[in-house]
Amino acid sequence: MYGKSSKLKIARMKRLVPPISEQEPQLLSQLEDLAGVGIWEISLDGSSLYWSEGVYKIHELDPQTFTPTVEEAIRFYTTDSIPIITELVNTLINKGVEYDAELQLVTAKGRKIWVRVIGKAFYNEQGQISKVSGLFQDINKMKLRELAYQTHKKKVEAQNLRLQQFAHIVSHNLRSYTGNLDLMIRVLGGTTDEEERDTYWEQIKRVSASLNETIANLSEVVRVESEGRKSQLIRVKDAIDKVFLTLRLKLEEANALVHVEMGGWEEIDFEPAYFDSILLNLLSNSIKYRDPERQLHIHVTTSVKAGKKQLTVKDNGRGIDLDRYGASLFGLYRTFHGNKDARGIGLFITKSQVESMGGKIWVESAPNLGASFHIEF
Repeated sequence: MYGKSSKLKIARMKRLVPPISEQEPQLLSQLEDLAGVGIWEISLDGSSLYWSEGVYKIHELDPQTFTPTVEEAIRFYTTDSIPIITELVNTLINKGVEYDAELQLVTAKGRKIWVRVIGKAFYNEQGQISKVSGLFQDINKMKLRELAYQTHKKKVEAQNLRLQQFAHIVSHNLRSYTGNLDLMIRVLGGTTDEEERDTYWEQIKRVSASLNETIANLSEVVRVESEGRKSQLIRVKDAIDKVFLTLRLKLEEANALVHVEMGGWEEIDFEPAYFDSILLNLLSNSIKYRDPERQLHIHVTTSVKAGKKQLTVKDNGRGIDLDRYGASLFGLYRTFHGNKDARGIGLFITKSQVESMGGKIWVESAPNLGASFHIEF
């Protein structure tokens, strides 16, 4: 009884399952949907194009209302990707060169996505290309994760480089201070001459003050690296005026002419303390490295280029030899003009502040031709 019942159920189930030939389109559609893939095929003369349902879905199109051509399919790709896919398809059709590429396209609904496109040539018995077809895959989520990982990796590598710079300072600069202090204290302890003792005490005070300044500088760098984003809307002209007031005596002493031009934007969403510090460092450098043979001119301008806000601080000072110092310009404790008051930390902090807020900074300069520091927000 039990055995007969089981055979009956199995027989009924078999009658409910359609033949394999009838399942193929439905199975193919389900598999394509699960894998986010589709199949395409181009006629040998390149005049017609077949898309499976999966390719339509990736393009967010209805197969009932859209019939693709090769030209129309290529137009879905982004401006950067169009010449690449055009070359790949032409080379595949004409020479049978297979391809496997990751490109960007814009769907019918306006979404920009990453896709993987694979093309393969098939040959007949005579060794001639009989057809070309391939696979189309939506890899947008995977690609965005990969790009995010690469961005994070670069950030970590940059942080590791800065940690190495800190290690260099601790192992060399601070050790030098403590070694000098230890030597002078031992010499001081071994002399009874009051004049000599006074001389060493003054030297110890100067070394101690310099050590305190170094520690304060390192603390400022750590603060810039560790603090989170605390932005607010800043009126740029007000910030510039405040820095000019701080530097008033130095500007007057340098007989500097200052020009401010607000072009395209007057406000920025930024950390106020960072913005003040950036302006202060760049303007202080213009004063510090002015050319004594000519009157100092400083130009502070705002502009919009390629849709990005930019701030430029330009001067006619001594300039920088970028061929010689460009690679280390923003490095910690890097100096280039031999000034006694140069500490080599201002540009490092400025770069750290700009990048911590998502911007970038670069310089255009040459010896005796001044310098232009550009910041893109």
